[in-house]
Amino acid sequence: MAWFLFSGWSSHDEFAEKMAAHTGVPVETVSTQSNVNGAAASGVDAVALYADKCAGCHGAKGEGAFGPDLTASSYKYG
Repeated sequence: MAWFLFSGWSSHDEFAEKMAAHTGVPVETVSTQSNVNGAAASGVDAVALYADKCAGCHGAKGEGAFGPDLTASSYKYG
């Protein structure tokens, strides 16, 4: 388990390497730590995405409705 935690291995990167070997076309990998910056750089409108996919359950400002409050200082499951 420690090897997986400290080696930098990820299933996403392993899949990308295998696809590159299979197709012969390099697959661009994205680290999980750059998802927020990657979304902004790729032109994704996060506000529209949240309004479309999340606001129905979490409320327009994340205050909670059917889904949990995303603005809370502590969470039930971490």
